[in-house]
Amino acid sequence: MSEGLGVPGCPGCERLQRRVDALEERIEKLEAALEESRRAGKRQAAPFSKGAPKADPKKPGRKEGEDYGRAEQRATPKHVDEILDAPLASRCPGCRGRVVEEGVEVQYQTEIRPAQPLVRRFEVHVGRCEDCGKRVQGRHAQQTSDALGAACSQLGPDAVAFAAWLHQELGLPYGKSADVLAQAFGIAVTAGGLSQALSRLARRAEPSYARLLLNVRGSAAVYPDETSASAISFLAELVRFYAVPGVIVERVLSDNGTCFKHRWAEACSEHGIAVRKTRPYRPQTNGKAERFIRTLLERWAYAYPYERESQRLAALSPALDFYNRFRPHRALGGLAPLQRVNNLPGTYS
Repeated sequence: MSEGLGVPGCPGCERLQRRVDALEERIEKLEAALEESRRAGKRQAAPFSKGAPKADPKKPGRKEGEDYGRAEQRATPKHVDEILDAPLASRCPGCRGRVVEEGVEVQYQTEIRPAQPLVRRFEVHVGRCEDCGKRVQGRHAQQTSDALGAACSQLGPDAVAFAAWLHQELGLPYGKSADVLAQAFGIAVTAGGLSQALSRLARRAEPSYARLLLNVRGSAAVYPDETSASAISFLAELVRFYAVPGVIVERVLSDNGTCFKHRWAEACSEHGIAVRKTRPYRPQTNGKAERFIRTLLERWAYAYPYERESQRLAALSPALDFYNRFRPHRALGGLAPLQRVNNLPGTYS
C-alpha cells in the first residue's frame, strides 16, 4: 500500500489514492499469475495441465436417465450358422437349491472362421508362332502374373487386394502386412515379394487412374456454399460420376465442418459409404487435399482480378487442365500427374 497522497479531506486526492490502491492490488495478482505460469512451464505435465482441480467435479462417464444420450449397440446378425444350447444347472451355485427354468433368452456371437489358403495350379499352355517365331503362352483370368519357372508361385488376386488395403489404407509396412497374411490366412510371403506384387498391381491400375483424371477434368463443379445441402448434393454427384467407370465409393474422408454432421452421415449411409473424419485441428491428416485447395486458391480463385464471378467459374476447367497436364509436382519428381501414368491416346504428347 502506498503512502497517502495530497491534502487530508481533498476529494480528488482520495479518489486518486483509491485508484492507486486498486492498481497495486492488480499488479500483485498479475505478478502471482506470471510466477505460476513460469513454474508450470518447467513441469513435465505442463502442456496437459488444466490448472487446480475443481472442488466439486462432475462424475465421469455417461449420465443416467435422459441425459445418457443416444444409446448404441451391435446390430443383431441377419443369419445364424450354428446354434448352441446353454443348459441350466440343476442346483443354484449360491445356496445349492433346486433351479426351476422360466424361459430361454438368446445371445449372438460373431466369430472368425478358420482360414485355410486356397491353392490353385494353372496349367499354362505354351506355344510358338509359326510365322515370326515368337513365344506365346496362355493366360487365365485369375492369374496375377505371367511368371513361370523359379517365379511360378504367386499370390492370388484377393490376397493381393487385401495386402494393398493393409499397406495403403492402414499404413502397415510390407513386413507387417506379410505377418498378417501368415497369421490370419496361413499365406507365407516375404516383404520383398509383397512389394513386387503391389508394384504389378499399381502398374495395371495406372490406365484406370489416367481415365479418371481425364473424366475429372471435364466435370469440375462449384457449389454456392458450405451447407449440408451442398455437401449432400456433391456426394450424390460423386457417386454418379464414379459409377460410370465402375468405381464403387467405399469411404469418404472429410474434416469436422458443420456441413459434415448428421445429415451427411445419413446420406453416406444411404449410399453404403463409410464416414471417416480427420483429426480435429490437424489438417495434415488430409494433407494432399488441403495442398490441392491451396494451389487452386493461388493459381485460380485469386490469381487474377476477375470482373465477374462467371469469369472465375469459366477459368476453373483450364486451371484443372493445367494442373494435371503441365504443372510439375515435387512429389512426382518434377512430372505432371498425367506424365506419371501410362500414355493414353490423346492424353498428352
